[in-house]
Amino acid sequence: MDSQRRECGVSVILLAGGSGRRFGTTVPKLLASVKSKPLIAYPIEIALSLEFVDELVVVCHPGIRRRTDEIVSDIKRAPAGSVDKVLICDGGDSRAASVEAGLMHASGRCVMIHDGDRPLATAGLYRRVLDALRPGTGVVPAMRPADSVIQEDQAGPSIGYLPRHKMLLAQTPQAFFTEEYRAARKGVQSRGEQHTDDGSVFAANGGSLVTVPGEQSNVKVTFPVDIRVVEFYLDAMKDE
Repeated sequence: MDSQRRECGVSVILLAGGSGRRFGTTVPKLLASVKSKPLIAYPIEIALSLEFVDELVVVCHPGIRRRTDEIVSDIKRAPAGSVDKVLICDGGDSRAASVEAGLMHASGRCVMIHDGDRPLATAGLYRRVLDALRPGTGVVPAMRPADSVIQEDQAGPSIGYLPRHKMLLAQTPQAFFTEEYRAARKGVQSRGEQHTDDGSVFAANGGSLVTVPGEQSNVKVTFPVDIRVVEFYLDAMKDE
């Protein structure tokens, strides 16, 4: 895939457009301090360090756009930054709208879409996802659930356990050929469908999906306590 990757160009869309209401603090979630750095700085640093990425599109909540621009500028001045083309645009009022905004600016033939509140996705995970990408097939990193999974029956009081060995928890970044994914989004929009992530959009429009192993440390920050989890993993990574 390396030669194909160089030929097609790779855009990373980093989603930072949410308001973070569930985080429950006056400080916007993506600007919360994680070991003296804003949370959003971590996924930006990784994306800008990837030698196989040609373009980074940060889809930003208007309330943090100025600070995000400062963070990007600081990282680009560091020696580790290797991505020259960086665009920052405003997000929408939903995740789907923010993805649409990012796609409007993405110029690569391949696109990788990552949630900005997953700060610890590694360069190795990005490579694993991109190496598995093929025309007609999207790629989703995933992990087996550690807990048993229960399906609630909305029609009555009964519940049922789902077979855990058949369950996977989706992560990001997820990768697609850009025009194929744009077509998938148009398809679900025309049918008025709502989907929770990009792989589900692609599959709903007839695309195939493959999974690659995700990372335990690729946690999603939703509540303030999740910051402590991220800091734990940062310490563990530093000691490796």
